[in-house]
Amino acid sequence: MKNKEGKHNMTEIYLIRHGQTTWNNERRFQGHTDIELDKEGIAQANRLKERLRDVHFDAFYSSDLIRANKTANIVAQDRGMPVHILKEVKEIKFGEWEGKKFSEVMGGEQNFKKWHDDSSLKMVPGGERAEEVLNRVEGAIQHILRVHPKERVAVFSHGGPIRYMLISCLKMPIEMCWKIDIGNTSISVMRWENNNFHLHCINDCAHL
Repeated sequence: MKNKEGKHNMTEIYLIRHGQTTWNNERRFQGHTDIELDKEGIAQANRLKERLRDVHFDAFYSSDLIRANKTANIVAQDRGMPVHILKEVKEIKFGEWEGKKFSEVMGGEQNFKKWHDDSSLKMVPGGERAEEVLNRVEGAIQHILRVHPKERVAVFSHGGPIRYMLISCLKMPIEMCWKIDIGNTSISVMRWENNNFHLHCINDCAHL
């Protein structure tokens, strides 16, 4: 991923998930709960920084949650560039499930799979619905396309919103959302060219 050039013939958006937290490791729903990176998450972010060292970015954006913002700042710290907050890419609100383990909420892996197949998110008490998440992440993408034409932009976000951004940009059925793997500090790259999005890579974790 070496490219030091500034302007391109396309807009390139790097969708990057935050580093690991203790709740990731414990398989808990995080949602809007503001959980710090753990020791491994900081190490992952530093490996990501080295991976992207030779990639030129025109702008950095991050969710307002600390796990994404910390990851972004680790990557951006030697570049002299600000990290702009983009609240529209924060994690899905999981309501009453936040802080609970997947197994505790679902009563086992079978029910967890059933939730993953519930693309509408209707099973989440007090949480967001799929259309709400889609609306806000689509707004974020449109903001980037409008403000950064033919530039390369890094967006530090979360597993849920990244999945929804991918299915929206690629015009995939919403049922595919939870069938996409998005690991901690993974890189997924979308290219906007000739009024269409093209997928360059997805869930790239080669630095880990």
